[in-house]
Amino acid sequence: MSTELMRQQRIGVNIVAMIRALCWLMLVCFGSQVSGQIYAVDFSDPKLAKKYKKHIFDYNGKSVILVEIRSGFDYKAN
Repeated sequence: MSTELMRQQRIGVNIVAMIRALCWLMLVCFGSQVSGQIYAVDFSDPKLAKKYKKHIFDYNGKSVILVEIRSGFDYKAN
């Protein structure tokens, strides 16, 4: 291997490393934060729960589905 070829390979590795570092830096600095609220909806009727059996999770001893409300939801605590 010639010294010129070795120098070109070394420069190529350095450029790849710099591009990776720059991508991570841009992701950290300019990445947007996404927030959402996840609700656990439990079923009062077991027949209705059968319809969603693929999406049911066990949460604190209850069968629930996890949902994210996008808009138009008014929560009123009893």
